[in-house]
Amino acid sequence: MPKVTELGVTRDEVSDYLAKGKGTPLQRRIAELRLELSDIGTLRSNFVESLQGKQRIYPTILPTQASGRWSYIRPALSGFPKKCINPECPKGHHEKTYDCYDLSDCLVPDPNTFWIEHDLDAVEHFIFALRLHWKRRLDALKTGIDIHTPVTCNIFKLPMPTNFINPHASIEDEQWRRHVKWQGKNDTRRTMSKNFTYGQGQYCYVRVARKKEFVRKPYRVYRDIVYTPTVVYLIPNINSYLIANTETGELERPNYEQLAINFMETPEQGDIQRKKAEIMEQCRKDKVSRTLYGGPRYGWMSNQKTAKELFNHIIQGTVASYIDESAVLLDREFKRSYCAHNKHDSLKWAFFYQSTTKEGRLLEEQQVLERVKQITQRPLEYEGESIGITATYKIIRREI
Repeated sequence: MPKVTELGVTRDEVSDYLAKGKGTPLQRRIAELRLELSDIGTLRSNFVESLQGKQRIYPTILPTQASGRWSYIRPALSGFPKKCINPECPKGHHEKTYDCYDLSDCLVPDPNTFWIEHDLDAVEHFIFALRLHWKRRLDALKTGIDIHTPVTCNIFKLPMPTNFINPHASIEDEQWRRHVKWQGKNDTRRTMSKNFTYGQGQYCYVRVARKKEFVRKPYRVYRDIVYTPTVVYLIPNINSYLIANTETGELERPNYEQLAINFMETPEQGDIQRKKAEIMEQCRKDKVSRTLYGGPRYGWMSNQKTAKELFNHIIQGTVASYIDESAVLLDREFKRSYCAHNKHDSLKWAFFYQSTTKEGRLLEEQQVLERVKQITQRPLEYEGESIGITATYKIIRREI
């Protein structure tokens, strides 16, 4: 366990301790239980108690963050954890289904209204590919190719499937699935690769190597790019991913840093990281970056932290602007409607029922939903290229 002082041990220290596989099984279990206790305490003090005894809340909205994100206080709606708390669902990390619910689901529409919630699908990666003119990835996103399975095969050194649209069920890949013991879209290895793609690939700091530069561990040089695989530990809950041994079936903790190396050191990823490094360097020198909508953010220093923050602004600020634009368009289209919650890449919008019958209201929901889809799935354009943004929708109602 991390050394305990009079000031105690921080959550980050315990997480880092677990992520790097330190300690005996008993010590690791104690550390895991300590994190669980911390999570429960945070849920109670920061969220549950803020709602106790209240029938209705009137949060204060602060659209003041540098990226354009909205934040909320009294209560802190945007901080409500997304983690599924349905005891019937699988423990640990899993893809969200209609059976999942989280703490924010205790918030429901007013009587005689319904909400339409939409979550943009991997929008930050769409923007990343668009900004870097990553044509192969843009084509894959447009045609519906499963981008995560090939990445998984590269990371875990598995043979490639034949059908890249649906390797999880295609007839021609039946033998491949048996050979690699593939568990479909929810295969833990594929889930891990998504975290590499959306976390390490997009946001880790890289720079162009100087001529004949020598670096010390943990830094590495690949195709004139300097990076460190230890950024893998910044991926949330990375220590919770255990991989089944293909021979014994036992769950094992993989070498996370080696997986990060496998992810970064492929020709295609090397090329795209070079482009990212060049943009980061320009951000560092200019101390400014702009979203795809033109919204600026300024830095104070010419260092690695500034480069990373300004590059992140390009992507995250664009998401915020896209959602804000959706809110404006919805407000113009539906005069008797209002924003229930804006949460970076998702939006809950409230509508009043016109009908008084159950059948009429169900029909009304579907009619409104179709128009909402048209508005909130607009193509995003940048320097002559365009990508269709998609979303997942959910109708939330109190009563019919």
